[in-house]
This record gives sequence, C-alpha cells and structure tokens, in this order.
Amino acid sequence: MKKFLSLLRTIYVCKNWISALSVKAGLAEKRAIKFRNGYVFSVEKGTWSEFQSRVNLFWDFPLASVVNEELIKTPVMGRELSFYFGKSGTHILKEVFKNEAYKPPEGFEIANRTVVDIGCSYGDSLIYFAWLGAKEVYGFEPQPNLYALAEKNIAINNVKSAHLIRAGVGGKHGSLFKDSDYYKTEVFESNKDFKYADKNEDIPLITLEDIVKDYKIEKAFMKMDCEGYEYDILLNASDETLSHFDYIVLEYHYGYKALGKRLEGAGFKVWHSNPVKSEFELKGHDKGVGDLTARRI
Repeated sequence: MKKFLSLLRTIYVCKNWISALSVKAGLAEKRAIKFRNGYVFSVEKGTWSEFQSRVNLFWDFPLASVVNEELIKTPVMGRELSFYFGKSGTHILKEVFKNEAYKPPEGFEIANRTVVDIGCSYGDSLIYFAWLGAKEVYGFEPQPNLYALAEKNIAINNVKSAHLIRAGVGGKHGSLFKDSDYYKTEVFESNKDFKYADKNEDIPLITLEDIVKDYKIEKAFMKMDCEGYEYDILLNASDETLSHFDYIVLEYHYGYKALGKRLEGAGFKVWHSNPVKSEFELKGHDKGVGDLTARRI
C-alpha cells in the first residue's frame, strides 16, 4: 500500500514521472525530473530519498516552493513559513504545521503560556508554538547540525518569543558527548541531520529541575521529542518539578507504561496511542513507538 501511495504522489506532482521510475528501476542512471509546479530535481540512485521528500512536500503543500537546495517557502497557518530543512526535514512540515501533532485539545490554550520544547530539532515546533501565541518558548537542542538549522529558521521567520538553548536534557548533570556516550541510542541514528559533537566540545547536560528554576516555569506546556531520553528525564524528575507543567505532549520510543505510571503518580491524567512496532530497544522498557499526552488534574 505504501509503495502504491508513493507512486500516486509521484504521478500527481511530477510531469515526467516515468523518467523517475526508470531511475528507481535501474534502467537509467540519472534524470532531470520536472515537477508540475516548475521545480526541477536531478534524481539518481544516491538522491532518491531526497527526491521522494520533494514529492511528499509538494503533495502535502502544493503552494510550496524550493528557493534553493536548503530553503523552502510555503503558506501555512495564514502566514508564509520559510524553512531550512537540511537533509531530512521536509517531512516535519506535514507533522507540525499540517497535522498539528502538538496542538492540545479543545479547552487548553497555548496562547500566553510558557512552552518548554525538549528536542526542538529544526526549530519547527518553536515557530509553531510562537505562532499559536505562546508568551515564551524555550527550546533545547544539543545536536550541532539541528541547532544550526533551528537558529536559521527562528531568525528568518523573525520569531522573537523563541529562545534556543544549546543543551541536552536528562535525569542528571554532566557534559554531553564529552564524558560518555550518554546521548547515543539506536533511534538517534535515524535522522541524517544528526551529527555528534566533538568529544572536546563541552555541551551541558541539564535536568528538568534546572529548566524550571532557571526560566521560572509555571503552568507551562511541555513538548518532548528527544529520541528515547524522555524516560531518563521524567522518571528522575520530582513531583514538585512536574507540578510546574499543566500539559505535556511527547513521543515515546520504548513503550508508554513507565512514563504513564510516573505521570499519573504526579497528578496527571494520561492518554496514549497504541505503540507501533519498533526495532529499537532500551533495557528495562517495552518496545514500541507512539504518542502520549498528560494533563494536570
């Protein structure tokens, strides 16, 4: 089914889609593919995944344009978004701005609240929360490539309420990358824009307690997508620290049970999606990837 849908998308957005399929089938080494919106992409075996990301982009956002090989512009949420996508980031536009994966349910407003965004990657969610009217958005991202892209995205979209912090968040203090392989997991390797910092670079590892204290967090909204480190962060956070958040939305990577139990014990009502089968494992936890939300009772 996925292959069939991919074919339909390619036919829909590309004029000479047969040429693209000839490369995929190994009948041609390289072809210039003309998209129906005028964009041209040179596809070959090594650029097939990048080609597919453009196909998906124009399928989901027909009015999008690729300014150059790094920058996309597209109207979303009544505004024009400019977005530096790196090698892997085009799919995020659908997840964050079209599907609104981080939008809380009716009755809970982001507007005028503080947002803590742990694992803000390309800065997409920082922009999204700011556009929803958040008072301040604090984003934490340790990866050098992703941090640089987030910095550019915040600047080009002139998002004044977004604050980007180069730090990892965990259940203990330390120096990320320098002291150990603490922030390396299997799931972390799946994004082409992830690049580990030099071992000599001192990137702080901070805790949720630090964030609450340093940024005076109260009645906040927290989003977490930190590739498995949600367990270390939340299972080591005190009830008092968690009491500064009214709503939490996260992607879990190794099952939801331990996280759900911890948050319920701290006074939250918890909802979760059913876990999707995953090859990734973390000792002491279940398998499966999904979404979890928690609202303070």
